[in-house]
Amino acid sequence: VQAISGQGGWPLNVFLTPQRKPFYGGTYYPPVPMHNRASWKDVLASISDAFVNRRDEIEQQAENLTQHIEASNNFGINPAGESGFTDALQEHVINKGKPTLGICVGMQLMAQKGHEAGEWDGLKWFDSEVVKLHPNDAALKVPNVGWCDTMIQTSFPLFKKLPATSVFYYVHSYYMQCRNEADVVAKYNFTHDVTAAIHKNNIVATQFHPEKSQDAGLQFLENFINWKP
Repeated sequence: VQAISGQGGWPLNVFLTPQRKPFYGGTYYPPVPMHNRASWKDVLASISDAFVNRRDEIEQQAENLTQHIEASNNFGINPAGESGFTDALQEHVINKGKPTLGICVGMQLMAQKGHEAGEWDGLKWFDSEVVKLHPNDAALKVPNVGWCDTMIQTSFPLFKKLPATSVFYYVHSYYMQCRNEADVVAKYNFTHDVTAAIHKNNIVATQFHPEKSQDAGLQFLENFINWKP
């Protein structure tokens, strides 16, 4: 839906071809037309008409949208890709030493390699490997979605004004295993230690989402803005 309209929301509706490829979607459709939005009934009628009378357009839209989604997903699997991003990142982050923050998959891309959707090479900025969460408690589900008590190094500048155990929001199935413990500045427990934040020189990265972590996240982001590594 974000690829189609540029935004998401709830309730979310997506229409698929018989081959289960998405061709159209949107968020809330009112029961009657209002605020320049078609009603749910009007949307269904339009979809039905297009599917019967303009099937070739539907099939092409589904193919284009599927390719877009696959390409977006592949960025996280193959960070180098064919985009030239690796060279640009190397220049600005490593050569010029720009303060850099990676969040969630942005952190995982900094590893030596990862194993989600097959083995892939990362940016190799940290001596680490991205592996799947493996809780020893059947009550804990993967992906881990929600708030977790996170043990932080309060001496690290980006955790300034935060308590030693801070609560952050997570959404992930894989995590970074660091071979150099000195790179790790925060962890949480999922019946095994999970790397929550890493740091080296001008680079910091988090598995948690500071932008979704309310007061703790806002404080972290404020600290990053003021950070002078």
